[in-house]
Amino acid sequence: MKRLIICCLLLLTSVSLGQEPSPTPSESQTPVATEQPSTENPAHAELRLLKQHMEDAMNARDIESILEGVSNEVVFSTMNGDVVKGKDNIRAYFEKMMTGPESRVKDAKTHFEVDELTILYPGSDEPYDAKFGIAYGHSDDEYTLADNTVIKVQPRWSAALVRDEESWKIANFHYSVNMFDNPVLTKMRGLLGIAAAVGLVLGLVIGFLVGRRKS
Repeated sequence: MKRLIICCLLLLTSVSLGQEPSPTPSESQTPVATEQPSTENPAHAELRLLKQHMEDAMNARDIESILEGVSNEVVFSTMNGDVVKGKDNIRAYFEKMMTGPESRVKDAKTHFEVDELTILYPGSDEPYDAKFGIAYGHSDDEYTLADNTVIKVQPRWSAALVRDEESWKIANFHYSVNMFDNPVLTKMRGLLGIAAAVGLVLGLVIGFLVGRRKS
């Protein structure tokens, strides 16, 4: 009798264990997602802020904000071949070109694009301790000249950047355009073509009038 009772108990236990729900695939097989640490140097985030600051300052024609983003001994090589050094000379150049009584540019809009992340050079053996960088790319620019002529151009640019105790600054900035293919050259070719056509017409008219007088 005891043996029969024990067998019944074992049978009931095995049935109850078999009825327990098995774990779902999501509970037993799906790994827990973990955030991967970023390997990007934190300097790149600071440099993106500097790029946006300079773009906003240029588009607002705010020379004082522009000077906040450059070093004291900054060297700026312009698209028209001028080389300007130092904050005071940058301010004077800006006034001559954009705000002075004989300014050549009424308005300017720009949008900077980088070709790749800034090439960083460490200041020590510590990770992420970058003190110097080289950036390059192009910009989409639109200039409204003093005579209301609008010129759109995509110059190439490169910049040398340094980090002082406070933030990143531009130490050197170089602009350049394609000397063989740019809107100014196209405009000049158009003007030369018009001048040549006018000269041809005038020559024909003068020749006609001289011929009539001789006859």
